[in-house]
Amino acid sequence: MQSGNRVHYGKNGKMHHYYYEVWPRPEDGDKSKNAKLRRELYACIDSMENKDFRLRNEVFNTCEYVGPKFQCTPGVMANNIALHVEQNIVSNDAWWMPGRARAKIVKQFNELLSKHDLGMTPKNIYNVFQELLTDETCSIEGFIISPKTIEGSYMKVRSNVFDKNCRFEVIKKSWRALLKKKNAEALEDMKEQIVMPVMVTDKRG
Repeated sequence: MQSGNRVHYGKNGKMHHYYYEVWPRPEDGDKSKNAKLRRELYACIDSMENKDFRLRNEVFNTCEYVGPKFQCTPGVMANNIALHVEQNIVSNDAWWMPGRARAKIVKQFNELLSKHDLGMTPKNIYNVFQELLTDETCSIEGFIISPKTIEGSYMKVRSNVFDKNCRFEVIKKSWRALLKKKNAEALEDMKEQIVMPVMVTDKRG
């Protein structure tokens, strides 16, 4: 296991930690809960479309595990993997915007960039993220950003750093409660409001 870099952002120096840990494929006879979970995740990798292209990084591909067993990610019904490199908001590629909620985030983000005449100043950058992520209609956990100068390095700007009771946290609590009740119909309705991560099992087209 290797500790990730500490990332400071925001006016109060908030930070979030990542770490790298190798999870090998479990042995056939391993019936532990962790082995079952790893089989789920490897099944996601095995079913990826265009795997060679999407995992083409020569060093490593950083990712997050998402789903019921990992932070109870809103909108994600089964455990899965989200590659950091694919969590971008490219406005001219419809595949990266699979829902109306994601398209709305892209539009809001671009409008804010213009409004603040964004330059490479900490104040402008902070204001853009704060205004977007604390908007009462925002339903995204945060943004994964990548410095152009450091390939393969990512930082997450989280909504709850700006407001611990942000809309995403409210949705997350409701999602967890509906999962416990196994209310499939209500879960599907809520998914329409959520900007979900792009996952390795997502299909193109």
